[in-house]
Amino acid sequence: MAHHVETQAALFLRALHSIYVALGAFASATLVTLLGAGVAPYLGELWLHVIAWLGVALGLVGVGGLVLGCVSLFHATQLSITHIREEAAFVRERLAQSKKPEATDD
Repeated sequence: MAHHVETQAALFLRALHSIYVALGAFASATLVTLLGAGVAPYLGELWLHVIAWLGVALGLVGVGGLVLGCVSLFHATQLSITHIREEAAFVRERLAQSKKPEATDD
C-alpha cells in the first residue's frame, strides 16, 4: 500500500512540475512575442525571425508540458481508482465474513 502512495505522489509531483514548466513557457512565449512585435520596426529581419521562432519554440514547450502533466495526472487518477476498488473489495469481503453465522457444534 505504501508503495502505491509513493508512486501516486511521484506522479502528482511530475504533473505539477510539467504544468509549472508549461505555464512558464507560455508566459515567456507571450512576453517574447509582445517584445518582438514592439521592437520589430527597429530590428532587422533576421532578429524578427529569431524572436518569432523563439516564441514558437516556447509555445511548443508549453504544450508539451501540459500534455506530460495531463498524462501524469491521468496515471495518478487510474492508480487512485485501482486502490479504491481494492479497498472496497476488501471491506466488502470483511463485511461478508462478519455477517456469516458462526457454525455451532451440537
